Amino acid sequence: MKRNAFLSVLALLLVTVTGAYAKTVSVHVTEPGTFAEELAKQCDWTTVDTLTVSGPINADDVRQIRKMANGMDAIWHPIDHEHQNGPYLVVSRISNRDGKLVRVDLTDATFTANFEKFIFYYNDAKEIILPKQYKTRSVKFANQAFYNSKIETIGNFPENVFCIGDSAFLDCKNLKGLDWKNVATIGIRAFRGSSMKFEKFPENLTRIEKYAFYGTKNVISAPFPASLTYIGDYAFWGCTLPSEINLTDVNVGSKTCFCGTNGVKSITLTYTPNFDDSHLPKAQSFEHMKELETVKITTDFFLQANFKECSNLKNVHIPNLGNIDDCNLVNEVHFDHSDYSTGYYNYVLNFSRLLKVDRRYYGPDYASTTYGLATMDGALYRFVGSSQLSRLLMLPSGTTSYTSPSRCYYINNNAFQHCGGLEYLKLTEAQISNTALNEYLRNTKIEIPEDNPYLRKGENGFIYSFRYNYEKQECIIFATSDVQSSRTLVVDAPIFDKNSLLLEYPELTKVVIKQDVNDVTYLFPNAINLKRIEFESTTPPDVNDLDNTLAEMQKHAYDDDCFIIVPKGSEMNYMNHPFWYRFLVKSSDSVADISSDEMKVTVDGRMVRIAGIDEKESVEVVNACGQIVYSGADHEIAMPSAGIYIVRASSHVRKVIVR
Repeated sequence: MKRNAFLSVLALLLVTVTGAYAKTVSVHVTEPGTFAEELAKQCDWTTVDTLTVSGPINADDVRQIRKMANGMDAIWHPIDHEHQNGPYLVVSRISNRDGKLVRVDLTDATFTANFEKFIFYYNDAKEIILPKQYKTRSVKFANQAFYNSKIETIGNFPENVFCIGDSAFLDCKNLKGLDWKNVATIGIRAFRGSSMKFEKFPENLTRIEKYAFYGTKNVISAPFPASLTYIGDYAFWGCTLPSEINLTDVNVGSKTCFCGTNGVKSITLTYTPNFDDSHLPKAQSFEHMKELETVKITTDFFLQANFKECSNLKNVHIPNLGNIDDCNLVNEVHFDHSDYSTGYYNYVLNFSRLLKVDRRYYGPDYASTTYGLATMDGALYRFVGSSQLSRLLMLPSGTTSYTSPSRCYYINNNAFQHCGGLEYLKLTEAQISNTALNEYLRNTKIEIPEDNPYLRKGENGFIYSFRYNYEKQECIIFATSDVQSSRTLVVDAPIFDKNSLLLEYPELTKVVIKQDVNDVTYLFPNAINLKRIEFESTTPPDVNDLDNTLAEMQKHAYDDDCFIIVPKGSEMNYMNHPFWYRFLVKSSDSVADISSDEMKVTVDGRMVRIAGIDEKESVEVVNACGQIVYSGADHEIAMPSAGIYIVRASSHVRKVIVR
């Protein structure tokens, strides 16, 4: 009797121990929703690492299986007072990570709910074999079906999955692959951040939603299927795609699906006449495609195309010329027409500043165009309004000779940017922007016919414009190479552009300012050897920027050989001027009559000594208020006090400071 009791206790202990450490369990369910009860009859659910289930199961049963794999529940909550931005996802772990389940076999299970309720997000299961009941059925993988799980393989993958839902495999970093040959739609972020690897697309694929493969780093060599109709924004960021992509009648997102991809060298987007382009975005972006060399688009619906950081792009063919900024290696741009009323044509000017190649444009022929953008010999023009007159927007940098064509009335800013090889330039009837003539053209031979109504070239080498501030007033806008080699220059225009006289002019020593010049702001700021300026007017010309006018000459203002010459009787006008007082002032009835002899004045304490003139020549000394403090023939004169004095002797005038 005692022996039988002992065996009963031993058997009970063995059952208990076996149950506590069970690893592989098979459970048959007869009533949906009773899986947890059936499992409890065999073991503690926390001990199971491999599970086989048969019979009918529902969503509650799937939740219990997910619990065994340390899964979570995720519930979308509607808007409330604390969350004003729409529904939000609340995720909570079902258990305290007590589960050990890593393999689930549901081959002989039947799921009584819709397949879309089959959710295994946030769990540690590595292998799941789906019910065979779905093997040949048309099904959709639920949104977030395996979101952020550790799944590696999925057995019995349905042969007719028509859709993989949004975020279905988002962040599944262990996913090895799927047998997805008949998938038609891949949802938003479906595989974003996952390890899903594939070499070719499903044969019947029609839609790839935005961010679908973002960050997966796939290497795809096979072409896109002919069935494809839509690709969303950034769908393949970080992936390596075929070197040549040719798509026909495919609607692509505005931030093109190919942004940030690798390996792509050529993209052709073709749209047939029957294609409904009403849903196409008006902008296209090919950003960060560093290997892209050629782009061709055959629809004029896109008004803007952005190629930021496409560092190898060389050939662009887009019907409606728009923004092709940030691609300064493009050699050729082809377009069929333009809609510059949108303002996008302005981007054409932006990239010219950083252009590194001899870019040429090929579009509507200049001779037969009266509106929009046109081209001739690779140059780009814009016809303005109904005037049938054009502007030159950009000249290829490799051009060596250019004559402005008829009907071209204006040369735009940056039109000659980087045209350092331009040897000859003839402006027949065109105006020109003050900044269009730049440092690259200093050695260019410039010809301006006498009948040009807007420009003239002076004998002194300056280019003059008649349209400054839209008044019939001449303005110096450019200094040719002739100016650079001159020792003496005559400034005869009332005003001049601030950028026209910026060079060092190493040969220049003297400048003559004519009678009508009333403002010399920005006059030769960098002329390193300029020491003498002669004025014809008794009224000093204005200077509105004291630091950037004659900046180099100001450094030598107290040198004996640095001075200005003014008409006799106007000395005080210049000496009292807030700018010209800085220089030694000399006067003469005619600047041509000024002697080359130099009067020298030195100061020793309060004593002023004068040399370099005849011993009997009279001297006059005037203080800063215009009062005569001395008049006579003495050449050593004691000043009554410290201050600024003007010493006059015949045609000589010197300013001295007594301290």
